[in-house]
Amino acid sequence: MRVTTVTACCVVLLAAPRLSAQSPAVSPALRDSIMQPVHAIFAAMNTRDTAMMRAAFAPGALLGGAPAAGKAPTFTTVDEFLRDIASAPATMVLRERVYDAEVRVDGGLATAWMFYTFSIGDKLSHCGVDAFQMVRTSAGWKAIAVADTRRSDGCAVAGRRLEVAAP
Repeated sequence: MRVTTVTACCVVLLAAPRLSAQSPAVSPALRDSIMQPVHAIFAAMNTRDTAMMRAAFAPGALLGGAPAAGKAPTFTTVDEFLRDIASAPATMVLRERVYDAEVRVDGGLATAWMFYTFSIGDKLSHCGVDAFQMVRTSAGWKAIAVADTRRSDGCAVAGRRLEVAAP
């Protein structure tokens, strides 16, 4: 009996890392509902629709930039972000495109991780990775935190799957 219990415990302990490393499949409908506010933010950025952008964020959400190694990260509030978008010249077309989004979910928490390119007009400004932390609220999924990397190299999109292109 004791050997069986020890053996069973060992099997569970050895299997635990494998089980925790696996992410359950996310249904297309759930994935779409999580990505909807992400796409809304990027579409609204192009048209300067700050009300649409604000609706995609939970109160108190923060945006952060992950700098090069050894430098301090930057943080901004949603209000500061919206003010920056609204104050950009009307002739400046801001376009962020996202590719290859990976979505993981556990209950009311989701992470959406994606490659992006950011252009001003037709000129590429930079690219990197966006990481959205999303929570399910009574009004649907909302972003509670967004972090991104920014670089000017490695921005090729050949072979990547475009999620949705902002107008």
